[in-house]
Amino acid sequence: TPSAEEMAKLLTHLTPLFFFTLVWSVGATCDNKGRKTISDSIWHAILEKGQSVGGEPPLPEKAFWYDYVYEISGDREGQWSKWLDFAPKYAVPPRSEYQNIVVPTVDSIRLTYTFSTLLIKDKHVIVAGNTGTGKSVYVALWLQKEAPDSIVPLFINFSAETHVNQLQDLLDSKFEKRRRGVYGPPAGKKNVIFIDDLNMPKKEYYGAQPPIELIRQWHDYKGWYNRKELKMQEIIDIVHISAMGPPGGGRTQISGRLARHYNTIVAADMGRDSIANIFATILAYFFSQGFEQSIQDLTRPIVDCSIDMFEAAQTDLLPTPAKSHYTFNLRDPAKMLQGILMVHVKSSLNSEKDLVNLYLHETCRQFRDRLIDDTDRDWFNSTLAAKLNKEMKGAAKVDDFKDLIYGDFLDRGERPYQFVDSEKRCQDIFQEWLDDYNATNPTKMDIVFFRDCIQHLCRATRVIRQPRGNMLLVGVSGVGRKCVARLAAHMADFQCYAIEITRTYGGNEFKEDIKNMMMGVAKSGGKGMVFLFSDTQIVKESFLEDINNVLNTGEVPNLFPPDELESVISLMRPLAKAAGRETKDGIWQYFVQTIRENLHIVLAFSPIGDGFRGRCRQFPSIINCATIDWYSSWPADALMAVADRYYRAAPKELALESLI
Repeated sequence: TPSAEEMAKLLTHLTPLFFFTLVWSVGATCDNKGRKTISDSIWHAILEKGQSVGGEPPLPEKAFWYDYVYEISGDREGQWSKWLDFAPKYAVPPRSEYQNIVVPTVDSIRLTYTFSTLLIKDKHVIVAGNTGTGKSVYVALWLQKEAPDSIVPLFINFSAETHVNQLQDLLDSKFEKRRRGVYGPPAGKKNVIFIDDLNMPKKEYYGAQPPIELIRQWHDYKGWYNRKELKMQEIIDIVHISAMGPPGGGRTQISGRLARHYNTIVAADMGRDSIANIFATILAYFFSQGFEQSIQDLTRPIVDCSIDMFEAAQTDLLPTPAKSHYTFNLRDPAKMLQGILMVHVKSSLNSEKDLVNLYLHETCRQFRDRLIDDTDRDWFNSTLAAKLNKEMKGAAKVDDFKDLIYGDFLDRGERPYQFVDSEKRCQDIFQEWLDDYNATNPTKMDIVFFRDCIQHLCRATRVIRQPRGNMLLVGVSGVGRKCVARLAAHMADFQCYAIEITRTYGGNEFKEDIKNMMMGVAKSGGKGMVFLFSDTQIVKESFLEDINNVLNTGEVPNLFPPDELESVISLMRPLAKAAGRETKDGIWQYFVQTIRENLHIVLAFSPIGDGFRGRCRQFPSIINCATIDWYSSWPADALMAVADRYYRAAPKELALESLI
């Protein structure tokens, strides 16, 4: 029972706490536009009734409610503070890998504070929001690094083909028997189950989503039935947190019978200031490594132009049935920034012009390469030039940047990523690599390096060299997608793995192949491997379910049985220990991270028919976690180059020389 002094203290906090909890309960389900409405409505009611909001000093009148937090303990007890006051001054840690940099923003701080407070109090949470708002990253980061030691996280990724029995088997494998009929995490621990893309499972014949119904059954009855013994088993000490996007594009409306058990928080789209702060922080760190001040001064113009192009692409390049992959999110400018940070400084970044060219090249690679026709490409080129010239007068001319090439293939030793000054040089180098490939592989390739082929090969080598570098190559059969992928893998000194389809090949065989690839990466100490997979090899849609999981999380649920899991842990223990991971869960997470960063998935899909459009919708990681390269039909110069090669190689008795 609280003392009279504690009750009196609580009463002084009651009014401001009411407004704070009102904002983050009723108002937590709104997007940015809705938040403005909620904030204005609260102030209207306060001013109309002459109500005080409490706090000392009081909250500024008409202040945006979502920017403030009321503190009931500590040095600032009884004060309204800005969320950013909680963030320590952030500096990118030395030698950080790009994919591991997470810059705190007001959006990330208030979202993490809200869901973590609820989870610690055993309240279930749904974090809803558009793709690219950081939902999964912030939840995973908190669970892995900031959660109390008593919390044991469990990560699950849903897709359209998630099967309820697989889900139940995965969950059951993580629980221990506490007593008869009761299961849960180890005593003294609490399982926080994080389900990403909660609303992705497709509906069955009667309109239900079986994986979601299993989760709902736990919420209603605190357990589910053992399928072998047909007995109810109680499951204790678990808390659910889920992330999902808004309905549409393969995502469905979840059942109200499930949603009622959750506290819903919307991860609103990041404001322009937050996005600019993230990109500017990373670029400023990169440019502070010995660059001249004139180059450092370009940080802000480049960031502003990047955000402008991102917003223009979202507004003008809308998805249609023929352009179903025209979906842009914050991962796209982030990948563009990653490309800039790959450059070899000494050879290709010595002046402002070098930086502008590099920025234009990386922006084209991330945005323009997915566009399907010259109309869209011309729009993109002219818009990019206009946006950059607005920030830096006269910096960009379309004819100067539309065919820029950067690559890491000029020097076979250090392999620096640098500017390539001519296509002819690329052609000669690629021919050397092709000859080397044919000398070391039993299956020969005969490639004519015309202009489009050179461009596509440069793009493939760029992506494969990146951690988590995955590609989606879209084009009709015969345009050279697989040849380019194989040669790019050879140039990176990576094994290129492809499955062999037989009459008996099915889901189990596919999982074995994935397992072999993962073990190959692990045994090599994290050396890269390329998995080349085409839509003609999709015997079952469950193949894409597994690929979707690897792209998004780096693992396939229940892939390794317990005995093989122990061998994986033993194999990875020395490397994980060197990285500071010594617990069993830590070693497993290190293995998953190694796979995600070094198993490069290259998908070769055809845009013909409804299959491509449906798969983009049902398996969103195919688009979100891969760089897209659209292969157009061969232009006239390509046809001429191929014809010239084959006619010149024809037997002399055919007398074709005069016709060439």
